[in-house]
Parts: sequence; structure tokens; C-alpha cells
Amino acid sequence: MVCTSKIQAETVAGYGAEKMGRNYQIAENPFTEGTFRAWKVTNLGTGVTYRVNLTEGNTFCTCPFFRENKQFCTCKHIVACREEGAIRQREAEFEADADARAWAEELSAATIAEREEITN
Repeated sequence: MVCTSKIQAETVAGYGAEKMGRNYQIAENPFTEGTFRAWKVTNLGTGVTYRVNLTEGNTFCTCPFFRENKQFCTCKHIVACREEGAIRQREAEFEADADARAWAEELSAATIAEREEITN
């Protein structure tokens, strides 16, 4: 499908990403650095895999929709990878917060124990 505007391409890509659901596996390349992110998106039903690169200013996917609409820099795979990246970032931040809370609670418990020991 060739789109005529960025809004149309984003709408089609967003709808496609929503429709993908659990039929796809999204795997991030573990060797990505900085703002560069590389992903593999595999359709679990057909086994077809597309590669997605996400960077500031150079987004790319190997799917036919992206090739036909590359001027709009979007497709359902890119949308799904951005969402997956945002989810993973939130999970990492939550884990870091949980670790910080656990450390603070441990420190607080130790401080309370020390105070009680001093006052007794």
C-alpha cells in the first residue's frame, strides 16, 4: 500500500502494529549502543522476519510497506519496536527503582538498628 501522507502512513502503521498482537516475536540486538537500536521482528505464523533499525534521524525496516513509503519513516514493525523499547525502558527503570528502594530500606533498617543499639 502506497500512502499519500505521513498521517496516513502513521495511521496504517499504528493500526498494523496493534493488529500484530502476540503473533510476532520482537527481539532486540544485544549489541546496540547509544541511541542506535536494531531489532528483528518475526511473524510466528509464517516465520517471516524483518529487520528494524531505530536511530535519531535514520529509521529503517526491511518490510515492503516501508520500502513503498520510506519517505514517511514508519511501518507497523517500527511502531511495535518503539513500543517494545519504551516498555523495556520502563521495566528497566522500575527494576532500578526497586533496587534503589530495597537498598534504602536495608540502609534504613540498619540505621534504626544502630540507633537502638546506641540508646540501649
